Amino acid sequence: MKAFNIFCLLLICYQNSFCQDSATNKFYFDYKLRADILIEWKLDSNGCKKLRGKYARKLEENKYLIGMPKIVFIKNFGNPDYISDMVNYVYVANANCDNKLKIMEDFPRMELVFLFRDDKLNHISILIVH
Repeated sequence: MKAFNIFCLLLICYQNSFCQDSATNKFYFDYKLRADILIEWKLDSNGCKKLRGKYARKLEENKYLIGMPKIVFIKNFGNPDYISDMVNYVYVANANCDNKLKIMEDFPRMELVFLFRDDKLNHISILIVH
């Protein structure tokens, strides 16, 4: 039975590109968050490509992220677009941007706010900013 379980785990890892190394594999099992989501997240500076927005609800509903140490969070999500009140890490999603990837302030946008307490993720909120 143990050999069968190992075979199933290897098959799952073979079929999924996020099982490239043990650290990535552990991250997925601890936080239920695939590496491809994080790759697209980091590629979407200021939310201009609108890649972050398609994962907003999934992140907000993922209760496994709660308790993630801030240092692990930053390593995987990258630096926030801005920090509010020293505990709110804000990432812009679905923003209208100019050709230089600067957010156009006259348009509504989505922001994901990650609230940290005691250096651990405590809450995730989606905001629509006008």
